[in-house]
Amino acid sequence: MSLENPINGYGGYNAIEIDKGVLLFSRTSEGFKLFHDYMGLFMDNLYNPLCNNTCFNLHYIESSAPELREKCDIALKYPEKHLPLKIPVKDECFTDTNVLADSLTVKKNGWEPTPEQIQKITDYVVGVHIPVRGDTFNISTLQEIAGGESYNSLLLDGSMADFKYEKEFVKLAGKMEKCSDRTKIQTFAQEMKDMASEILKCDYPNIRKKSQPSFNNERHIARIPLQKKKGHGV
Repeated sequence: MSLENPINGYGGYNAIEIDKGVLLFSRTSEGFKLFHDYMGLFMDNLYNPLCNNTCFNLHYIESSAPELREKCDIALKYPEKHLPLKIPVKDECFTDTNVLADSLTVKKNGWEPTPEQIQKITDYVVGVHIPVRGDTFNISTLQEIAGGESYNSLLLDGSMADFKYEKEFVKLAGKMEKCSDRTKIQTFAQEMKDMASEILKCDYPNIRKKSQPSFNNERHIARIPLQKKKGHGV
């Protein structure tokens, strides 16, 4: 099978590998949707202490082994237990890393709760739309503003309509845009940074601060070296 034409249906699989184990998905239409839904679930919970991973690796697997069909799409096979999807994902949805012996491609990602990590993941996944929304979007934007990143042009052209605190920051951005005094501009910029830091402290006091494994799961056994083959995007 040419990796320029990956297998769809059964025989080809997508997988999400985190500390807890591997979530395996068929490349059927149902499996693709479930894979995308899990990607959105994890991204929505990047800052959630219950989503405390140290890695978020994405695999493309080819295998004719019948047991992989049994291990994939677990949430769809037992919807009464696993749907709607939620964090933490239940143990029985995972399989161990033995299935990665047939991985042809791995995209290795960290899971640091930072805007930089979000950018790495969203830039690194080919053909999969990962939505950045809700608290993940709000927190990452606040972190960047608190760190000195300028969002003024995006705020003023209406591109930040989904940002929960848009109105508060638009006012300051407007003042900075109209001001020609360098000292006052610096004062406004510091005020914007301070406001973002204060909102993070008051509205999001319990977000995950760093990646640190919080469990020792038996499913996640020693890694099997991946085959040295040229891969295809997940």
